[in-house]
Amino acid sequence: MARTRPEKAMLALALLGMLAAAYGLSLHYSGDSSHFCDIGTSFSCDKVNKSPWSTLFGVPVALLGMLAYAAVLLLVLKRASVERALAFTRKDFFGYMLVFVCAMLLFQAYLTAMEITQIHTYCLVCLVSQATVIALACVVFAAWRSS
Repeated sequence: MARTRPEKAMLALALLGMLAAAYGLSLHYSGDSSHFCDIGTSFSCDKVNKSPWSTLFGVPVALLGMLAYAAVLLLVLKRASVERALAFTRKDFFGYMLVFVCAMLLFQAYLTAMEITQIHTYCLVCLVSQATVIALACVVFAAWRSS
């Protein structure tokens, strides 16, 4: 089945998000503190990934991000099957996808707020993920609106 331009963009963004989250997860478990994204006191992936806000109920937030991006990827890949199975219209599908992606965006905003107000440093990998989820929300919104 041919994918639409928005679907191709969603797949690409989901893959980018998964890669960023996977790298973040590797940093979370890494004992080494000399990474390309540790470039001073203002930008330190290590400081952010070792902070109390790097886990939620003992689960690394990078793993949660990987799972969320994987869910987006799988849902877009299986859109037609999901629509048939749940008797969704395309607008229904993208509407529910928008709710899911907005939840991702809100969680990402919370984590960024913690970087600003509590950790006082930024993680470059986290900022890539933030930009990715913002772009994903825009693409999903446009797909919902046009369907």
